[in-house]
Amino acid sequence: MTISKENLAPVQALSGHLGDWNDTLDAEYHDSPEYFDRFGAMVDVPRSRGALTPVEQALIGVAVVGNAANTNWPRLRAYVRAALDLGASRAEVRDVLQLVSIMSIHALSIGAPAVAEVLSERGIRPPSGLSDRQRNLRADFEQKRGYWHKSWDDVLALDPDMFEAYMNFSTVGAQFGSLPVKLRE
Repeated sequence: MTISKENLAPVQALSGHLGDWNDTLDAEYHDSPEYFDRFGAMVDVPRSRGALTPVEQALIGVAVVGNAANTNWPRLRAYVRAALDLGASRAEVRDVLQLVSIMSIHALSIGAPAVAEVLSERGIRPPSGLSDRQRNLRADFEQKRGYWHKSWDDVLALDPDMFEAYMNFSTVGAQFGSLPVKLRE
């Protein structure tokens, strides 16, 4: 590793957080030292405060680099290895990866209003009001998830089947997972 002396502290912080430093991470560091310096500083905040256990920090690291929008395989492997070495179970790592797979669905809740707008411009409008099934789906979602956000209104109106499938998919972690609520959320 050929890290300059002034950049050693962030790398050491990341090494402590990731559990190791390897040639791939070293190459990434040299490609974008500003990113790693700032990432290292950000990672060090909760670590220095002790608000989260080292296992929780490593599992959050798995979530940050293991989601569909940001998968970075060398860092993901490092976080998984660190989490397991710190005492996380394989089930906890699996649950984290399953939870972050839900993130990609946000394209649906963000995109549905745009689809509804285009359909409206073309004179195609979903029926006004919710059917009994849609009201039941919304109530079930609120009961299972503890909230409702208006971004789901169009998804529920446009495609209740997809909404129901998402709701069932997104609650697997809460129903069957091994993570405590605080960490899962």
